[in-house]
Amino acid sequence: DLTGSDFLWSVEWSPDGQKLVAGLGNNPSNTSRILIYDAATGSLISNLTTGFSLSGGTYVDWAPAGESIYFTGNHGGNH
Repeated sequence: DLTGSDFLWSVEWSPDGQKLVAGLGNNPSNTSRILIYDAATGSLISNLTTGFSLSGGTYVDWAPAGESIYFTGNHGGNH
């Protein structure tokens, strides 16, 4: 799920401890992805492309109840 050109920017546990979300950036293609894993099995649940070119990082966090994921990043100095 991670390629040699991916940069791992942040990882967060879900509020219930059942999942992990990871924010990735990719330097050559300047793309941003969010990966969601099952914490017990390590299986990839979702591989999402944000639709933004966030070259300066993709930072993720869960909503308090775990129903949503928030992300932010840096593109050319803009957050």
